[in-house]
Amino acid sequence: MSFKRGISALPVAAILLSCLVLLATPGKPAEAAISFAAVANANGGAVSSLTYALTVPSGTDRFLVVSVQLASDCAAAVPTVSGVTYAGVALTRITSIVGVPCGGGTRSEQWQLVAPATGTNNVVVTLSAATAFTIHSGAMAFTGVHQTTPVRAFASASGAGTSSTVTVTSGASDMVVNTVGQVNSISAPGGGQTQRFLNNVNSSNTLNNSAGSTAPGAASVAMTWPFGATDQWQTISSSLQPSPSGGWQVTPTGSTSIQAGVSIQIRAYSQATTDF
Repeated sequence: MSFKRGISALPVAAILLSCLVLLATPGKPAEAAISFAAVANANGGAVSSLTYALTVPSGTDRFLVVSVQLASDCAAAVPTVSGVTYAGVALTRITSIVGVPCGGGTRSEQWQLVAPATGTNNVVVTLSAATAFTIHSGAMAFTGVHQTTPVRAFASASGAGTSSTVTVTSGASDMVVNTVGQVNSISAPGGGQTQRFLNNVNSSNTLNNSAGSTAPGAASVAMTWPFGATDQWQTISSSLQPSPSGGWQVTPTGSTSIQAGVSIQIRAYSQATTDF
């Protein structure tokens, strides 16, 4: 009698003839938990760049999200964001909102960087020209984020009112990162969200108040903020995916009946399938 790979059994005669097949089939890779690591934020006036420091602690599978909000009087167009760097390394844009609900006079963006350097380094936001009014920016660092496809999905919304809301497609192990800008003032975020920064300046122009929050992932996640008075707002959410932890979830799909006293050795293979 012969046996399939990965199994040795002694004595052979002791195995019952009614032995059934046991299969261990591979499931998806187990996922690491995403953790919030650090935050910093800043604002400026009529400038063409904004620089501020962020300290990123050590950790596995680091990830950085940087928000930018450019305000105006709803009449003059705002400049574009030429680029964002951290520790001299360029970020890539996730998404942006331009000119709604306020003509061409507002802009909100989120940018991303995989594996940002640890330690204290500068976030630098560079514009195509000096903004006539104000700029806000916030930087949030995380660990445990997928290093190949960190952002599962993103969504943006804008409007005018006493609160903002945006819903993004997410996942049970994700973390949703939301940023918002508004004219009047921003209050504490909605239920289930954790406030990460809040920078209320004044109501002299659009988006001169900014904030950021996070929330656990689900099939879809709505992120909300209440405001001090009815006015214009823009908001963006990105759902971050967790990195694989390196292990495998194994699902048994059968069983066997073996007589007492039998010695069995099971060896693991790269395809995570063992049978006898």
